[in-house]
Amino acid sequence: MKTIECLYNEIISCPSKWIYWDYNDSIADEVKEIIPDFSSMYNEGCGERLIMKLLRVGNKSGCSLVENVKHLSTERKRHIISLFFIGHLLYDRINVISDCVNAQINALGFPQKEDEPIGSQKLFSFLWILLCLYHDLGYAYEEGKLRIEDASSLEDIYSKLLNDFNPPIYNVNNVANHDKYRLCKWGVKDHGIWGGRMFFKNMLQIKTLLLQTARIDKTNVFCTKDIDHIYAFAAWIIICHNLRYDNGKEYVDCFKCQHLEDFIKSKARCINLKSNPLLFLFCLADTLEPTKILKSKKENQQSLEICKLLELNISANILSFSLDKLMDYAAGDKYKEVILSMSDWLIDVNTDTLSIAFSK
Repeated sequence: MKTIECLYNEIISCPSKWIYWDYNDSIADEVKEIIPDFSSMYNEGCGERLIMKLLRVGNKSGCSLVENVKHLSTERKRHIISLFFIGHLLYDRINVISDCVNAQINALGFPQKEDEPIGSQKLFSFLWILLCLYHDLGYAYEEGKLRIEDASSLEDIYSKLLNDFNPPIYNVNNVANHDKYRLCKWGVKDHGIWGGRMFFKNMLQIKTLLLQTARIDKTNVFCTKDIDHIYAFAAWIIICHNLRYDNGKEYVDCFKCQHLEDFIKSKARCINLKSNPLLFLFCLADTLEPTKILKSKKENQQSLEICKLLELNISANILSFSLDKLMDYAAGDKYKEVILSMSDWLIDVNTDTLSIAFSK
């Protein structure tokens, strides 16, 4: 059993595990200067600096969506970076997750260089960076801080997918109706849906720009005509990651009004590690990410100290928790409730004892 601080420091100290571009000491040193350890995530400006660094080095900063980073709160930027690292921890330490994720990545049909095939770990890191760094950028739209530009249509994105997206509840009609529900019930644009739509548009724009200007080697597999379906897949995870419902009567009535009966069915939103490993991992990591929940209303320093008390055991096919040190904090109760709730919508988890066991 190790504290989350210790686990994060272990993964942060090994950039070769999570840098998808060609690894070199210079890039590693620059990243370590920005975020040398877990505590540095709480430093002012650290989140934005690291996000922008990752995007620039990965040739993904030439789009309007990146401007949204400046409109996100410090807490959301911290969440993005924390999610980025905990996802790599789960992938690196839990064999059944990495096995399933790698199998899905291979099935996605990434283009490859004939003389230099790219391994599953690098392809995972490529996708994980996109998912984490973009999944909450749509908040600038949801909170009304930025006007929504022309975005790719849901139909266009879905048509680019090579395989069916699981669970099937996340189809075009349900996503479109969920967007209407959010607008009707809350008066906002859903950050996941609109962030994903803008993400897909921007990825295609970046790809076209880089190829036209020859800013990178045209044989780079991350910038070819055959990669649109990869961007579509990542976009659909971003689009769907926040779609859920509350079982209170007023919410059920509203869902029925917006033709979202599928979401009301028992276990309708169950996400399976075997059928969609990357969506499963993303939702698991997004739920476990501690900094957005283990925080107080006081100074950030106290929030940091609360997070440091969280203990996890991540090994083989087991993920277990120790929340005893959090008993004196209301934030600990809230975190426990969030963990327990996963059994309602994530298959392959058993949270009766705050332990999650994975089996092949």
